[in-house]
Amino acid sequence: SRQIQDTEETRKAFIANLSHELRSPMTSIQGFVQGLLDDTVKPEDQKQILRIVLNETKRLGQLVSGLLTLSRAEAQEKPLALAPFNLCELIRLVLITRIQQLEEKNIQVVTAFDRDDMHALGARDQVEQVLINLLDNAIRFTPAGGRISISVQEQNKKTLAVTVKDNGLGILPEDAGKIFDRFYKSGKKTNAEGTGLGLAIAGQIAKRHGVTIEVDSSLGEYTTFTAGFPGKTKPPSQGQNAPQ
Repeated sequence: SRQIQDTEETRKAFIANLSHELRSPMTSIQGFVQGLLDDTVKPEDQKQILRIVLNETKRLGQLVSGLLTLSRAEAQEKPLALAPFNLCELIRLVLITRIQQLEEKNIQVVTAFDRDDMHALGARDQVEQVLINLLDNAIRFTPAGGRISISVQEQNKKTLAVTVKDNGLGILPEDAGKIFDRFYKSGKKTNAEGTGLGLAIAGQIAKRHGVTIEVDSSLGEYTTFTAGFPGKTKPPSQGQNAPQ
């Protein structure tokens, strides 16, 4: 009975949060479009209004995309297609995709790998999503001119610990146990442009790999996320089939 009650409360909270996240951009779009149709917007302001509408539609698209990704991450029907891949190379590729955001905020990125060819065993595309979400979160909370460090360390030759650390605002104590919840956003409101799904997706993907993402933070100083993925001592040979 308690489990059913908890499930129902979770469902109600999810619907309420989803409704709120959808209503905000839709209300904004409706208001601006109505203003354009009613000719209450000055001609010189129309381009600015259209830019806002475009940004809001992008926000809706990101929300829908995030929900689909989260749904796939939570689905347990299909087993993960595990294969060895170079984790360090994957991190470099992810950094390349975020060059523009990093340069816009003048953020310095420092990488530290025990070796350049450290291979993990996992679903490469899903691990890439985890890295992207953790990096995006770090970029969002790192101040202009700040610093992000990403490291990969071998632990007991069985686990590769990936750490993403920023020197941003840190996490409020009351937020610490909720940051992996769907739609949860920090009380500081500094990540208003986010969907509140990034860390939830990362947490679910890690969970499917049997991994827990650990968080360490000091308010006003730094936040560190660490995930330990299964290591692979030897790189994959050519033509090797990925284990199912």
